[in-house]
Amino acid sequence: MDGRNNRAALDMPLRKNFHRHPSFIKSLTSHGYFSHQSGKWWEGSFTDGGFTHGMTHGDPMRGGRHGDAGLKIGREGMTPVTDFIDLAVAQEKPFFVWYAPFLPHTPHNPPQRLLAKYAGEDSATDVAQYYAMCEWFDETCGELLDHLDEKGLADNTMVVYRTRAVLTSRILSTLGLGQCRTPSR
Repeated sequence: MDGRNNRAALDMPLRKNFHRHPSFIKSLTSHGYFSHQSGKWWEGSFTDGGFTHGMTHGDPMRGGRHGDAGLKIGREGMTPVTDFIDLAVAQEKPFFVWYAPFLPHTPHNPPQRLLAKYAGEDSATDVAQYYAMCEWFDETCGELLDHLDEKGLADNTMVVYRTRAVLTSRILSTLGLGQCRTPSR
């Protein structure tokens, strides 16, 4: 079978096995937390993962794979996440947000206002696009943190940040990093 064209269906046995095991999301939910999934999520629908709320349906028959509708978060605004936070606050529920936007991932199509900051005669277009995508990601994280501030939640909220580099070989080469596969150089 061709994993590039049938990945979601081929991943079904792995996902099924994955969900048989405990997870921190299921643990939080079982202890009364509301939980919201947005962005990249390889493990099927948000409900498969134990989230109470979310964006990803994960149905291969509907094109679901690694986030599907959830991949709109950040690129098309933050409303699903901020609305969820507002709901949790209104219902006085502790909450967990999985915010894993498809940023700075390809396609590198940042807003023109950000691209203009990095584009110029001295910079390669793909590098400028990547830097603008990184700033776009930073902006969306700022929107999320600002919303927590506005709701008076920042002092009683733990934010855990994790990332992985999504740099193409061409960008790495332009930056003088050769064929490095990690940002550790």
